[in-house]
Parts: sequence; structure tokens; C-alpha cells
Amino acid sequence: MYKIEKNIEMPNPFWNGIASNKYPFKEMEIGDSFAVPVDPTTKLNYKQVAARMSTAISNHKKRDANTRFSMRTLKHDKCIRVWRTA
Repeated sequence: MYKIEKNIEMPNPFWNGIASNKYPFKEMEIGDSFAVPVDPTTKLNYKQVAARMSTAISNHKKRDANTRFSMRTLKHDKCIRVWRTA
């Protein structure tokens, strides 16, 4: 027989060992930004990291259609920076 338990918080889903809320989109306010570091000498170069960020932004917008983000590649800082714009 299985025991029924109440008020057990459900953890975030994981994909490939990474929590689904890897990026702080939900906590961001308009004007906030964060940087995703890029090592151009590895397989994950700027284009691939930018593509992953674009996918993550699209997935977040499906949950919250009122948010808008802009993304820029900053090669001198070796990162991709994402800003919340709306």
C-alpha cells in the first residue's frame, strides 16, 4: 500500500542534470541583465551559446508573454549578455 503525503513541494524539472530555471528570467526586472560566459576555444562558441540563449528566451516567453529580452554578443568580455527590456 502506498502512503499519501500532503504539502510536499515539487522540485524543478531537470534536463541533462541542469535545473529548468538555469537562467534568472523570472527574477529580472526591466533594465536588469546577466552575462553567460563563452570560451571561444571550446566547442560551445558564440553562435552556439547565443542559439541556446535564444531558445531559453523563447521558452520563457511561452510562459510569460509580456516579457521581452534583448541579447548581445560581447567578444571583448567573452560573454553573451541578456537584458530584460519589457
